[in-house]
Amino acid sequence: MNKTVSVYPKPELALSGPLQACQDVPVSFSGTVSNMNDVTWKWDFGNGNTGNTQQPADQSYDRAGVSEVLLIVSSKDGCNDTARHDIDILPEPVINAAAASGMICLGKSTTLSAGGGITYQWSPALGLSDPNVPNPVAAPGTSTNYQVKVTDANGCSNTDDVGIRVAQPFRIQATPDTVMCLGHVLPLWVSGADHYIWKGEGLDDADDPSPQAAIKAPGSYTYQVTGYDADGCFTHDTS
Repeated sequence: MNKTVSVYPKPELALSGPLQACQDVPVSFSGTVSNMNDVTWKWDFGNGNTGNTQQPADQSYDRAGVSEVLLIVSSKDGCNDTARHDIDILPEPVINAAAASGMICLGKSTTLSAGGGITYQWSPALGLSDPNVPNPVAAPGTSTNYQVKVTDANGCSNTDDVGIRVAQPFRIQATPDTVMCLGHVLPLWVSGADHYIWKGEGLDDADDPSPQAAIKAPGSYTYQVTGYDADGCFTHDTS
């Protein structure tokens, strides 16, 4: 009794890809088969993604550490080969961007800070002493959100941001010159600041934006009010 045994060739598979990459940066992998063309491809990239083409889409990894890439090719006759490739994912720089003070008065400055790298690029550069150092002095004219891009010795980069609020000067408006009859109460008002201090005759509350003044004798009276901002930066007065 004779039996025929068919022996089919096994695919000879090679997998290529980088040995290391930065976290969240796309990388490319490819596979080659040297002794046949009609094969199916099955990828497992070790990041939760799979593929079924010889040249799969670029992959990125959101976790640092070693990941294994697995590739299996199968011929139409059911023969297969397997290749594995380890890729070391390097972590992004930890920047921790901050400001010595998150609020400054117009005309003043504060120091920004960032870490985790060897090169730094702050933007916008306007108002900074040097946009390419980890600790520039910032003196913006208006409230500004600064972003910094940091690159470490491995060539991996990350971004972070920090905001600076700039308190601006202001002007207040108050009760215009007026006349009244003796025995009446004079209503005063002021607006444009966060809090106020009044000076003058017969005030019922010198800290109120809308105090009343009781005048007991005929004459001319002057009331002065000073406005203050909540940040303690500026004042403005009128009478």
